[in-house]
Amino acid sequence: MKNIFLPAISIMNKLRYLQKFMLMSLSIFMLTVGILYLLLSNLNTQIEFNSKEVLGIQYINPLKDMLFEMQKYRYKSFSGKLKSSVKINELENKIDKADEKLNTTLKVGKDWELIKQNWANAENNTDKQTEVINRIITLISHINDTSNLVLDPDLDTYYLMDAYSLKLPNILEKISLVKKSGIENIKLNKANVKELIQLQTLIEETNGLLKSGLDVIYGFNPSTKNYLNKPFNQAYSDNIKLLEVLNNLVEGKKVTATAFDATMDAALNSNKLLYNADSVKIEELINIRVKKYSDQIPVSIAFTLLAVGIIAYFFMGFYFSVSDSMSIILDRVNKVANGDLNVTIKVNTHDEMNDFSISLNFAINRIKEMVLGVAKTAEQINIELVKSEEAVKHSSVGAEQTSISIMQLAMGAQTQAQSAGEGANRVNHIDNAIKNISSNIETVLAMSQVTENSTEECNQ
Repeated sequence: MKNIFLPAISIMNKLRYLQKFMLMSLSIFMLTVGILYLLLSNLNTQIEFNSKEVLGIQYINPLKDMLFEMQKYRYKSFSGKLKSSVKINELENKIDKADEKLNTTLKVGKDWELIKQNWANAENNTDKQTEVINRIITLISHINDTSNLVLDPDLDTYYLMDAYSLKLPNILEKISLVKKSGIENIKLNKANVKELIQLQTLIEETNGLLKSGLDVIYGFNPSTKNYLNKPFNQAYSDNIKLLEVLNNLVEGKKVTATAFDATMDAALNSNKLLYNADSVKIEELINIRVKKYSDQIPVSIAFTLLAVGIIAYFFMGFYFSVSDSMSIILDRVNKVANGDLNVTIKVNTHDEMNDFSISLNFAINRIKEMVLGVAKTAEQINIELVKSEEAVKHSSVGAEQTSISIMQLAMGAQTQAQSAGEGANRVNHIDNAIKNISSNIETVLAMSQVTENSTEECNQ
């Protein structure tokens, strides 16, 4: 396991503590910058993604209003009651501004220009007007794709988008066509039951999908219910009534043009209100999400800087703790090297530096004991040397006295040598006397032995 870290160990072994801490701080700083970069990149991507959704809504909203006005104009054109196109002209100017600003971003191309041209050529032709209206719906769907609305990540805004860009424009167009075809059937006795049945089926299906979508929205984000529930319930209810009237008409039952027209208008108006409410709520929710991501940027930067500051603070504290401990240890070791064995190393930590200082104190004490032992031995040796010096002095005096005594003895020896000759004769006489005495003693001993033996025999 340790072998994995050999390159790092090799590098660390070549650096001083300050350099080690700088290297580790640089590594942490680079890691932090990398993480912060990725975080900010992700947040900016989310902001750009959702901001583009808002741009799509800004383009679709006037198209939505244009859709309403064109449908009204087509019905008036069909009924022979042409309505002023002032509102349409106002909306054209509004869409022109949006197109000038967002055409490239949303990849609209020449679609809007073609819609304007075709509408100008379809003033009194309902079929051409229907074709233009379908182009409006197609353009709304196209902007839905290019503005990221179709990729919305949250369930509430996704289903709001689905209604906003797809279902509501289509159901409005189907209701508008039903109104035209129904009046043709009622007033002109046109045999268009098949067409009415197809429209009825599409409206019923879309109405059901809108309801299921709203249920998902309410489940994911209950707060939307307060805003959307009333216009949706009204639109859903009016659509049901429309389907009932349309069913009566298909079945051949009596339906007056006034009642039919009123039912269609009620459904159109309630669905337009729902469409407007949907557009307001989806834009609000997306803006909230953009703000949330935008607010996270300074928070992320602040938190990262705080984290880096805390790490740097503790790193510097760690460095000063180690450097202070090392300074204390080096100072005490230098004093020991200079001969001061009474020092004690004490650091203000409870880590390995403290353990190291304890071991050094123990080593210094042992050295101190050894030095004291050597000093004591040297002192004893010195005492013995003094004693030896005194003994040598005494021995020198004795030697002088001995020399004098020897000289005196030599002189006495000469004197005795002179009298030795005279004493030699005396010695011979003494020797002979001693020999006689010894012979007499042997005789006495022999007689004593005989007497002892005789006594023992008498006793027996």
